[in-house]
Amino acid sequence: MTLDLSPWNFFLVFGRTSALIAFFPMLSELQTPKILRVGVALWLSLAVLPIIPPSSYQPANLPDLALAVGLEVLVGALFAFTIRLVFSGILLGAQWIDA
Repeated sequence: MTLDLSPWNFFLVFGRTSALIAFFPMLSELQTPKILRVGVALWLSLAVLPIIPPSSYQPANLPDLALAVGLEVLVGALFAFTIRLVFSGILLGAQWIDA
């Protein structure tokens, strides 16, 4: 197994994980310090980077990289929104059981 530790892959992984952490139900509360959220996103990105398959993506220019990172941020935000929906469903079910 070869490790593909190119900076482009790191930007893509960090974009997705930072959006996921920014909108995650428990970590997006106001009491959580922003530096903690950035640290968790950075740590998670570095932990996941060696696991992802090698990519041949090489951006031609900065707008291409910005578009690719923007799409990864959108995917991460959609993951976090899905998790938030699951948590809301569990909370609603618990409130119905309580009533």
